[in-house]
Amino acid sequence: MTEFPPDCKVLSVTPSAQSVSGATVKIVVQLKDGTIAEYFKKEASGIAGEDMMRGAFEGEQALYTFAPNRVPKPIGWGTYLNNPDTHFYICEFVEMKDKLPGAREWATAVSGLHLSSMGKSPMGQFGFRVPTHLANVPIDNTWNTSWESFWRQQMKSLFDQDDRIHGTVTGCA
Repeated sequence: MTEFPPDCKVLSVTPSAQSVSGATVKIVVQLKDGTIAEYFKKEASGIAGEDMMRGAFEGEQALYTFAPNRVPKPIGWGTYLNNPDTHFYICEFVEMKDKLPGAREWATAVSGLHLSSMGKSPMGQFGFRVPTHLANVPIDNTWNTSWESFWRQQMKSLFDQDDRIHGTVTGCA
């Protein structure tokens, strides 16, 4: 894979966390200088899989720009040459803690992300250049001049997908 450093040696590939949106593995490599590096790889098939892997890379890359201590470093995404219907996303591997952060810690991280990225939208609007996904559900990130309208369109895209999968609930106001 061209996404890995040149002259590295793959030591192991093991299944990683379960995912509803694609297969995941942990890849351990030995770099040319003998250092060990660990990567996370996720893959998915079809056009939806390609959109998911591109969205994962682009979204994580944007987050990493503003919160590098909170997001694994994205390495790359692409399509397998010998299997053109299967696509992948690779980032540095980070051991996840099975513990939720406290409310204050979480709010501090989110506000820090917003403060560091404020005013840096390439369009001067709210949105993102590619669709991203919540698991395998696409989220509408179309550019919008209003934060409220942007949030509403994102939530609507999630609710519309839920309706397509589970049917529309009637009688709720």
